[in-house]
Amino acid sequence: METVFLRTAPGLEDLSKQEVLETLKNDTRETRIKARSGRGWIEIAAPPSIVPEEIFNNLRTVFRSMILKSSAPRGEGKPGSEALKLVQKGGFHDLHHNSPFRITCYASAEPSGTRRMVEQLIGTEAVRASGAPVDLTRYDLNYGLEFLDNRIFFGTVFKDEEEAPRYRKSFQVRSSAKPHIAAAMLRLVGFSSRPGTLLDPCCGSGTILLEAASTRPESRLYGVDVDPLCAKGAQKNLLKLFPGHGGSRIYQGDARKLEELFPASGLDYLVTNPPFGIRTGTRINFYWFYRGLLNGANRLLNEKGRIALLVGRQRGIFNRAVKEDGNFRAIHIRVIDASGLFPALYVLARTS
Repeated sequence: METVFLRTAPGLEDLSKQEVLETLKNDTRETRIKARSGRGWIEIAAPPSIVPEEIFNNLRTVFRSMILKSSAPRGEGKPGSEALKLVQKGGFHDLHHNSPFRITCYASAEPSGTRRMVEQLIGTEAVRASGAPVDLTRYDLNYGLEFLDNRIFFGTVFKDEEEAPRYRKSFQVRSSAKPHIAAAMLRLVGFSSRPGTLLDPCCGSGTILLEAASTRPESRLYGVDVDPLCAKGAQKNLLKLFPGHGGSRIYQGDARKLEELFPASGLDYLVTNPPFGIRTGTRINFYWFYRGLLNGANRLLNEKGRIALLVGRQRGIFNRAVKEDGNFRAIHIRVIDASGLFPALYVLARTS
């Protein structure tokens, strides 16, 4: 049996587990899946025949995956000495003397200097054991050390979106939803299984639209952003990364006045990551922002239309806006860890 270690945002483990089961289809009889709720990781023990890289590279709700070589509880020693013991146990048997490699230490709770020290220490051990050269950019193998939940995991990384982003955007904004979180939103709202016409009224650099285009290329997608640079940049990203998606459009406009841009009842989904205290978020009245957004959604969504959005510390304000608007009800709420922020992911459906 081989063990695959997957990372997602804390709070999304059940979605990643379900995606794994759907991906493996009929090959689950000999497979054991352990999801750590609220911890952001999943372990899969499976026969080697069903764990090729391409299966786990295509998981949308996962941002990092590796095949484990060894793991152990973390003791009281220094990170470097504990990591060294672990990698000596796991070994570098798949590393040939002419294969360039790198070591990546994932330990967000540790200072960056500690992480670099661990990488250098383990890299030196790998060179000693194999004679292979280190190359941080053009490598054949990436060995990962993950310090998580009082444990250390060591393995071969074959997907790392922090190192190799899912989308190479020409235009970026300072804060945007990560692709694996966008994928989770699309799954929860129903778009992944039942594609349709989708709007992101606060599209930023277009992450949600890019993920929707990748997941369901046949769908019609629309974006809106109040910042003309974002509207132009998101359109550029979409056309560059998905040039065949010519039917999609992104507009400069106000998310509170969507009815000025789109016909009534023409949308199946509204999926968005509105500002919540970042970028323009500190300069708006959130109650009236949410009321305007819900009013536009009521006019534009068809009778089965649904909303998925992230809400930050303004949950009380959002809940009051939903209640006083009266056209939608929350059918799903969960709190997730989004790079140290903890927004709630809401899914709304019509009240009648």
